[in-house]
Parts: sequence; C-alpha cells; structure tokens
Amino acid sequence: MSKSEQTKQFIIEKAAPIFNKKGFAGTSMNDILEATGLAKGGVYG
Repeated sequence: MSKSEQTKQFIIEKAAPIFNKKGFAGTSMNDILEATGLAKGGVYG
C-alpha cells in the first residue's frame, strides 16, 4: 500500500465515526483535522 493510500485509509478510519454521529452535512473540515491531527495540506494533498 502506498503512502497516499495509507493516509487515505487513516483519514477514513478517523473520520467515519464523526460522519456517523454528525452526518455528512454536519461534519466540518475542522472536525476531521482535529480527529486526524493532520494539517489541511495533509488532507487535501
């Protein structure tokens, strides 16, 4: 698995519970950044 695939999987694993709790529309990028500990560039890149 490449580094980008690993990062993608990590984000999915950390963000999924937030989406389940708040829903897609209720989840902010800040929620995802806080859950993953990544900077915006790490999520968008």
